[in-house]
Amino acid sequence: MIDSACTPGRCWVHFWMIVAQGFRRLDPCDHVAFTYEASGQDGFGYTARGSCSAGDGVDRPRRHADPSAHRAERKTRPSSQLPPNARQLLRRTNASLGHPGVMVNIRQARPEDQAALRTIDTATWTVDVSPAPPPPPGAAFFGERARPGDTLVAEIGHMVVGYAVLGLSSPLASHAHVLEIRGLAVDPAHQRCGAGRRLVEASVEQARGRGARKLALRVLGTNIRARRLYESCGFLVEGVLCAEFFLAGRYIDDVLMARIL
Repeated sequence: MIDSACTPGRCWVHFWMIVAQGFRRLDPCDHVAFTYEASGQDGFGYTARGSCSAGDGVDRPRRHADPSAHRAERKTRPSSQLPPNARQLLRRTNASLGHPGVMVNIRQARPEDQAALRTIDTATWTVDVSPAPPPPPGAAFFGERARPGDTLVAEIGHMVVGYAVLGLSSPLASHAHVLEIRGLAVDPAHQRCGAGRRLVEASVEQARGRGARKLALRVLGTNIRARRLYESCGFLVEGVLCAEFFLAGRYIDDVLMARIL
C-alpha cells in the first residue's frame, strides 16, 4: 500500500503496476511517484495505475534514513519535480492505461444497447474514419454483420460509450482461424479516457477465446489516431492498398493491419 494527501485511506498497488527495471518491488519508507484511480480494490478507496521511485525513476528505490518519515514522505510530487526518466515512465504508463480516475468496463453487448450504439455510430462517422456513407437516420445497429454476440461495449459509469465488433473476414473454412475487427468507435465526449484501448485489448482476448490464430483489421490511412492505437496494441501493417477510396475529393489508402495471437 502507498499513501498520499490525495488518496486518504491508502492506495492499493500491485507489483505489476510498479515501473522499474528488474524485479518490481517497493519497500517501507520508499518515496514514490504514482498515478491513481478511485476504486474499491480489496477495501481500499484507490488503486495505483503506475508507480516508480520518485528519486531515481528506474534504479533501486531510495530509502529514508528515518522510518518515521515514511507516511509524510510517501506522497505524490508535481511532475516538474520528478527526474526526467521518472516523468517519462509515468507518461508512458498513463498513455497505455488511459485517463487516471476513469473506470472503463467492457462487457458483451445486449439487444437493449441498440439505441446507444446507433447514437455512437452516428456521432463518430466522418470520411476520415469510414469509406461507407453515414448511417441513415433510424437505422438498426445490430444486423448480419454486427450481432450482440459479436459486439463488445465499453461502459463508463453504466453509460455505453463505445463498441467493437468482431467477425469472420471470410466464409472459407481454411480462413476460419482469422477474425477481424469490423468496427470500433468511442463516443467523442468520452475519447482519450482509455475506452478505445480497452476495447482493442478485449477484442484480442475474445478472439483468442474463440480459437483465432490471427486478428486483422482495416483502417483508413487518414485515421492517424486509430493507427497509432492499433500499433501500440501490437498490430502490424501487413499491406497498404494505395488510393483505394475516393472520399471528399481525395484518394485515401486502405491500411491492412493484423496481430498474431
